[in-house]
Amino acid sequence: MYEARDVATGEQLALKVLSAHGLEAAQRFKREFRALADVQHANLVRLRELFEHNGGLVLAMDLVPGPELSGAVRGLLPENDARPVSTARLRALFS
Repeated sequence: MYEARDVATGEQLALKVLSAHGLEAAQRFKREFRALADVQHANLVRLRELFEHNGGLVLAMDLVPGPELSGAVRGLLPENDARPVSTARLRALFS
């Protein structure tokens, strides 16, 4: 994921770049966009556009400000603790 600015509107966006290569991965990425492009809900980001850039696929969507999920989850555990995070602690993170 990358943070970007739409040059036409000035809005901040998130860009999801397809990291896998090959026809199957590209088809899955396109299906993901088509399945979710028209879904609108207050708790979901809005998908904006699917486009090609430098031979790869990029999905532009609304940017949700805040900390990265991976850092927030890591913060739930004491340092060097490899145990799984409990469901209750994850729920608290998202409430």
